[in-house]
Amino acid sequence: MQRGYEYMECAVLTAKQSELLKPQKVNVDVDVRTLQSEEDWRAWYELELQERDVDQPKEENVAFLQGVRDMYRSMIAAGRGDWFGAFQQGELVGSVGLFFDERIGRFQNVLTKSSHRSRGICHTLVHAVAKAGFDRADILVMVADENYHAARIYESLGFQPSERQASLCRRNVGGSQSSEENGEKTSRPE
Repeated sequence: MQRGYEYMECAVLTAKQSELLKPQKVNVDVDVRTLQSEEDWRAWYELELQERDVDQPKEENVAFLQGVRDMYRSMIAAGRGDWFGAFQQGELVGSVGLFFDERIGRFQNVLTKSSHRSRGICHTLVHAVAKAGFDRADILVMVADENYHAARIYESLGFQPSERQASLCRRNVGGSQSSEENGEKTSRPE
């Protein structure tokens, strides 16, 4: 990050129902379902807080997460989508949102608890949510950091790169978590 700016490139991956692939590694020990109770949402909040980026101070992340949680719950109440959890023996070990605009569904914030990674939880969660999502959408969209391994997970499930996004963000003075988008560019892969 130079002069308070952070540049990020993301792959935009899409899949149609006919392109969705079953995961090679299915975790049969997880129960994938929507978050339903206050207890589920508390578990989501704790998971998000625990797995936050270490560059984000906890105090600042608390207010941000509360606002994000309220926004997602409002969208769910309006029938725009759902938030799903992967539960193992009652513990939330992964989560993801899927929200819709007409016949397009977009995944939000795929997360697996760090102590439970490399067990097929992410593959199982994303595949189950995608299957359910095709009841409402013709195409599903996933945006992933190009420099992070998650894009390969989504590609193994049939999501294919369709565009690239670049963004330049600046943290507020004092290192505040909230950021301003100063520019965004989308291009098709070559």
